[in-house]
Formats: sequence, C-alpha cells, structure tokens
Amino acid sequence: METENPKNKLKRCKPKLLKLDDITILPELQSRENGLNEEVVTEYVERFEPLRGLGPIPGGANEIPYAQAENRYDATGMPRLETVTPDHSTYWLASGFHRFEALERIGCETEIPVEVYEGSMNDAKYISMTANRNHGLRRSNADKRRAVRMALEHEWTYQMSNVAIAELVGVSDRFVATVRRELEDEDERLERESSAQLSGELESTSNGSRLSRKNKKNSEPSNNPFSPPKRMGRDGKYRSAPRRPTESMPDIGADDSTSNGSRLKTTKNRHDSENPFDNENPNMFPKHLLNVPGFIATLSEFINDTSFVKQPVLALASAIAFQAFLCSHCVRDPMGTRPNVNILAVGRTASGKERGRKVIKEILSTLEHRPNRCYGNASKYFAEDVASYQALVQTLQSANGTLIWLWDEVGKVLPSLRADKTSHLSGLLPVIMRLYTSSDSTFVPHRRANAQDNLDPIHQPHLVLYGTSVPRNILEGFSVESLTDGLMGRLMFFEADDDAEDREDEMTKIPAVSEEILEVADWWMTKKASRINPKVPSPDTVPVNEDAAAEFRKLTELKRLARSSGDDVTLALWGRAVEQARQLALIYACSRDREKPTVDRDAASWACETVSYLIRRKIFLAARYVADDDFDRKQKEVIRFVEACKGRCTRTMMTNQFRNWDIRFRKNVFDNLFETEILTQVWKTSGKAGRPTAFVVLKKDR
Repeated sequence: METENPKNKLKRCKPKLLKLDDITILPELQSRENGLNEEVVTEYVERFEPLRGLGPIPGGANEIPYAQAENRYDATGMPRLETVTPDHSTYWLASGFHRFEALERIGCETEIPVEVYEGSMNDAKYISMTANRNHGLRRSNADKRRAVRMALEHEWTYQMSNVAIAELVGVSDRFVATVRRELEDEDERLERESSAQLSGELESTSNGSRLSRKNKKNSEPSNNPFSPPKRMGRDGKYRSAPRRPTESMPDIGADDSTSNGSRLKTTKNRHDSENPFDNENPNMFPKHLLNVPGFIATLSEFINDTSFVKQPVLALASAIAFQAFLCSHCVRDPMGTRPNVNILAVGRTASGKERGRKVIKEILSTLEHRPNRCYGNASKYFAEDVASYQALVQTLQSANGTLIWLWDEVGKVLPSLRADKTSHLSGLLPVIMRLYTSSDSTFVPHRRANAQDNLDPIHQPHLVLYGTSVPRNILEGFSVESLTDGLMGRLMFFEADDDAEDREDEMTKIPAVSEEILEVADWWMTKKASRINPKVPSPDTVPVNEDAAAEFRKLTELKRLARSSGDDVTLALWGRAVEQARQLALIYACSRDREKPTVDRDAASWACETVSYLIRRKIFLAARYVADDDFDRKQKEVIRFVEACKGRCTRTMMTNQFRNWDIRFRKNVFDNLFETEILTQVWKTSGKAGRPTAFVVLKKDR
C-alpha cells in the first residue's frame, strides 16, 4: 500500500540492497531534536550483534518476490531503513537513524535491505517528520515540536489545518496550535531585531514606512537555483530560512585522515565559507596558490614584472595556459586526462590582462628564428581572430592538432553567438566544446552533402583556449543554461585585482623574453615535433602516486555531495571539478620537472585547492547575476549598485544611476526591493542641527 502525502503519492520502489557507505545522512532529515539516544543505540547494537561478519541480511530485495514486499521488516524483526532517491545513485536516509548508527558500530560492511522511495528532498522530509508515530523510541515533547515545525515549514503542509497536521505527525491539535504561535512570534522577534540592528549601525531609527506594492512572486518559490534559501510562512509568503548545518566537506589540500573517500559524518563545517555549496564570497585568489614551481613560476614572474599593471593572478593564468599548450600531445595521466584547459582572464579595461597574450606571441614568434628547429613555423601554433568554426578546425589541422587560441574580448562575442543562430560563427561554441571532450579520441567535423567540402578528422585535438574580457560582458551573459551545458561552465575564471595600480617605478624599456624561457619552450616544441607521426599523437603517461589519488578522491566526494545540493548549476560545476583538477595537476608536474613529471601530493593538492576556489567563486558570481527574468535581473543590478556604495546610498543616487529606465518600471523595481525587505530606509542626522537624510541600506542578513 503506497504512502500518501498531501502533494502526491510517494513512488515506492522495490526494496534494494545497499551498503551503509551508499546511504547519505543529512541533518535536516533527522526529526529528533537532540539527535540519537545512546541507550537505544546500545540496545540495537546488541540486537544486531549476531549479524557481525555474516552475508547479506535476509529479507533483501534479491531474496523475496516483489509481491511479498509489503512486509517491511527484515529477518531481525526490525523495520527496514527508509531512503529516498532522486536519481537512483544517491540515497538519503529518511527514517531509521538509530538502526543505522547501530549497524555502523558493529562494523557492518555487507549489504542490507532498505525501503526505497523515488522522489525529492521534500519527499524525504515528509517521511522524516511522519516517522516514529507508531514505532521506535517514544518521542519526547522536543521531538514532537521539531516534527511539527518541519510540517509548518514544509512546502506541502504549511497551509494545512492544525487538526490535519496533528493527525499527520501524531500529536494533538492544541500542540500544533502552540508551536504555530511560537513560530509566528519568532518571525516577529527576528524582524524587530533585524530592524533595530540596522538602525543602530547608522545611529538612527527607521521611519517605519512601508511601500504598498506587494511582490508578485512572493507567494511562489523562485525557479532560480541561486535564490537565497526560503521558508514558507503560515501566510503563504516565503521568508529567509535559517541555514541548516550540512555534511562536513573534505578539507582540500589538508592532511585529514577522515577524508579518505568513506561516507562523511554529519558534523558542522569548520567555517561556513568553506561550504562549497553555499553562495558565500571566497574573496581574492589565495596568495599561496600563486606559487607553482618551475617554468610556470619563471614565466608568470616575467609577465608580471614587465606589465604596466602588476596582476599576479592573470600572469599565473597565462603561464598555465602556455604550459598546457607546450606539453600538449606529450603527456597524459593514467585516466587519459589531457592538459587542454579553457581559461578566461577577467579584468577591467587597462588592468594588464593583455600582457600575458603578448608574451606568449613573442615567445612563439621568437622561436621561428632559432636555428635547427624541427617544428617549422612556430607562429602557426597560435590563433587570435577566427572567422568561423571551419576556420578554427582548419587552423587546428594545419598545426597538427595542437593550438593555443588567444581570444581577446570574449565577452563581446559570446552573447552574439548565443543570440544569432544564423551567423557564420554560430557553430563555434559547439565545436569548442566537442574539441574539449575529444582530446583523448578523434574529432570528426560536420559531414557535408558535398564530400569535397568535408574536413579531415583530427586525432586527439588539443585546443588550449586563453581568453580575456572585461567582467560586465561575461557576467551579464551568465544563465542556468550556459553554466550547466555551455562554455561558461567549462571556463576557469581568473580575475584581476581591479584595485591594482600602475607601476611606481619608471620602466623605460620592456625587456625581451629571457633565454631560460625560450629554452624550455623550444624543448617542448622539439619533443612534440620529434614524434614518429605528429598527426597521430602517442603521449607519455605521467604517473599519479597514491597521495595524489587521495587528494582527487576528496574532490570526488564533493561531486557526490553536490547531487544533494538541489540545483543543476552546482552539480554541473562540481561535476567537472575532478577533471579540471587532474588537468592542472598534470600541468603543475610538467612545469616542475619536464624530464620526468610525476603527479604527487603537492601537484594534486595545489590543483584541487585551485579548482575548489575557482568553482566557489563562480557560484558566488552566478548568485549575483543569474536571474529568473528581466524584472529579477534589474533587481540584482540595483542590489549590486548599492553593494558598490558599501551597502548604503540615497534614493536620489539610485534614481540617477538608473535614470534611463522606464519611470514606472524603475519604481516597481525599487518598491519591490523595499517590500521584500532586501532594501530598507533609515534616517541619519549630520551635525547637531543638521537636516535628517534618508539612506537606502542593503540588509546584511538577506
């Protein structure tokens, strides 16, 4: 008999045999207020003790017909664990936390039968809050209160009557009414404290006014995966919900013996900012990640020292891209990973982002004049302006399948490529992505009706993309689609320091590229050209030691946890993390020792930490720019303006900034931000007899 819920029927699947490591524990699904009861766990341990060291617990899905699966008890006489799966690869434990802990304590490593429901996190929460009504440890009043709160905050049940919720959870309707009043009082208290805090910061009191326009979206959840977490109130409006503790994340780059690929315990993060699935700003690029030994250090130092604006992050990005190009077709790791990275250097106009491109071109142009070279015209290995995807493929073919594309002002081109499907450039983005995924196989260009127009296949194409752009052109092109299944999601973003100033010393002449840099570049170019058949590469396999593999497993664990994050963008970005880390680790190893590169712990740790930072930064940027529609996009533009004013400005400043908008539309946007309390208005008096001024303030707890 299928379990009913107010939204629809839970889809019960056939019981399944799972190991404990296959089951994910999430604290928000624990309906016990104080967690586990030690006496109950001890009792269950004694009951499960005979199972220690045995095979699968009898009664599993593979041992009983589905027709008899209504008996939801296994051979121990205990109810089966209840799980919910969104994709049949992740299984959230919804009921049976004491039994799960007892099985872990006896060291159960075999498969156990579990009940499986196919559904979302809402389904899992529904099962959790309705558990233990008729069996298990008797619930305390605190447990009952937590279950009622879960029901009052649940998207499906918040509108139900006290009597209906009481029947659902297994308490009295008077108890539900009491908890409902507590929640309403809590909302009012938090609102008062928030207003008082904002007023105190500006040494003033709020004028208490509220604009009358209601948020047309306030009664329904946003489709934007980057919207702040919301809680459904009793009045049908969504309010900011308190952040729940999540599973602890592997400490990338640290020696943590608990992060060995096993199931992670449900403990609080060391720092909220280290949660890779939140929208917090990871701030500037960590300085210790700028230190990459060998050729990358030498080249990035030269680029930075000869730039009119010192930008060490952009210098590192361009050095990584060039090293990736140099070792193309020469190396691979045991997993078949190639170093064909896609990198985007982002910075304001005249911020020094063009210096890296110039140095790369200078190196390849200089190599043309070296005697006894065997790789021919070195300048054929880089491209700048590409007229069409056919031109890109032909250029790559002429360079024996290895090319570095120095693409300037990417942000100006990408929007037109997405919008104009009839342009001769319209096929460029799909080809770039196909080349990226074909680096370990063969790229076959589009077949044409006229066989003479067909382009030849490219074996193991290696296109390194190094693009530059100003931030606005790139960030305003962010969308859910481009981040989940587009070039944006594959690009590694390296951002310039926009506050960096011009050099203080007077550089009268830019020095030529050093012989040390040219010698390394020549060594790699010669190695590529000396292959038996450059058009059919046979790269050397760079070994990856066990310490490095352990670092990659930590990152793999984040990919697993990303499945439960609730949005496609987070999963897509973290889903590519391991591949990008392997690429960077391979590049690191080749930079440090070109003769005998090895991916060790240092290489893997640097690569994993770098990728982790870049992804978290991209998630933060996406949260500020990805919007549901034009109205939401304009709201975020206003919010960014107030942020740029350090969180406070006047209404006149806002009006002047967006004076080109339609007057009524602008008023609607402003009013909505006030009504939803993202912005608030406070008064501040300057001087003893000064005139009070109204300031618009961005709420810090939004």
